[in-house]
Amino acid sequence: MAPYITKTRGERWRARVSAFAKGSKEAVQKTPHVAVELFQTAVKEAPVVVSRVKEDLTMFRELRAEKKRATAAKAEQTMDAAAEE
Repeated sequence: MAPYITKTRGERWRARVSAFAKGSKEAVQKTPHVAVELFQTAVKEAPVVVSRVKEDLTMFRELRAEKKRATAAKAEQTMDAAAEE
């Protein structure tokens, strides 16, 4: 609990990132073959990941556009109802 009282959010975040980097460096030094294998797998799978990200972005854009259309339609209906009164 003390870090939440004595440190700012930025200081806590910086400490977490630093600890993660230090742990990652130690892990790579102890098991370099795993790091090489991980990198090779990441390079090999990159096109699949890119295509999935593109699909997700397309779906996100479509959903956002639909929400905007629905909001605009709702606002128009509200204006029409107010004009009728």
